[in-house]
Amino acid sequence: MRALAGYFLFRRRQQYMKVKVFLFVVCGSIVMTWAGLAVGHQHHEHADHEIQAHQASIRMGTGATYFTEKCVFLGAGTKLTYHFDAPKPLDFNIHVHLTEKTIYPVKAENVAQYHAQLTASESQEYCFTWHAREKSAREWYFDFGYEPVPEQTPQ
Repeated sequence: MRALAGYFLFRRRQQYMKVKVFLFVVCGSIVMTWAGLAVGHQHHEHADHEIQAHQASIRMGTGATYFTEKCVFLGAGTKLTYHFDAPKPLDFNIHVHLTEKTIYPVKAENVAQYHAQLTASESQEYCFTWHAREKSAREWYFDFGYEPVPEQTPQ
């Protein structure tokens, strides 16, 4: 009888430990998911933060269909001056992904240098995309930058 009671006590402890491990794994997964979401958004510039000037060297691969993209979140009404200077002509666009379609506020073909201003019509992510026009023997880079246009104060 004592052996039987010991067996049931042992089984109950096993079940208790399984429940503890299960709860630990579930709670840990939830915490890690929340942490991952917080880290995942650190690379975006949000409308509630001031957009800072940005300069980068953008890498282009060797393929004739190679493309690269840089996306930034802009608040509605934000004005941005942007430019790029490439050693080879590129096809360039700025696009916005909507639920059912993609719109292109800017499209330019066969340009090596470009300088313009963009005013965000809505708070959303705007993607700057460059497409190679021809195959290249090796990777190459070009300069890209943007900066916010200061607001004019009425006098």
